[in-house]
Amino acid sequence: MGDTRPSIALAAAPLAAAAGLPERWLTPAERERADAHGSGDARRRFVAGRLLVRELAAGLFDAPGGPGSLEVWTVCPWCGPGAHGRPELVADGAAVPVPLSYSRASGWLLVGVGPPGWRIGVDLADAASPAFAEEPGGNPLDDVAYAPRERALLEALEPGGRPLARARWWALKEALGKALGEGIAGPGGPPVVAGAGRHEALRDPRAVAEQVDAERVGLPAGLVAAAVLLPRD
Repeated sequence: MGDTRPSIALAAAPLAAAAGLPERWLTPAERERADAHGSGDARRRFVAGRLLVRELAAGLFDAPGGPGSLEVWTVCPWCGPGAHGRPELVADGAAVPVPLSYSRASGWLLVGVGPPGWRIGVDLADAASPAFAEEPGGNPLDDVAYAPRERALLEALEPGGRPLARARWWALKEALGKALGEGIAGPGGPPVVAGAGRHEALRDPRAVAEQVDAERVGLPAGLVAAAVLLPRD
């Protein structure tokens, strides 16, 4: 029998593609957050990201009312709707049943949606970021973000291959944290995603976890992406 696990629908675009999309799509809460960024690049990136999330998500699941009918809410399981938490799509005041996740990096946006009844997380990282660079004496991120077994795998790699491995694992950690609803600093710290002892959610035979082929979604070279789909139970 073939693999019957559900698939993750993904789309990516540069933030510049949001030019011309109307700010009237933003909710009052999003406008408030945008204004809190001031009037510079941080505000423009936030607004472009929120508008583009609607544009890409509407295409991924064929929203009947188009992107302008969608709102993006963030809902924390402890605090309720607000400025942080899991993103949710709302149309005409009702929650859209497809799970949503998105990530920004280096001027690009990645959006993923899954089937109803599942939890999703996607993340985008730039392998050229100084955060992942190989440094004399070791990368300071290694002791914080990677478990001993992951660090051992890094040490076994040629130094030139370590930045890419760090970025790929970081993206997978972030994607898993989003799908779990805990973030990367959950109760057990950054989840283990490589080697023996991977996080128990990744060992669930129903889980879908993938390092996304950048070319498949049109991302430029150097950006790496990961997506995780978990059963809601």
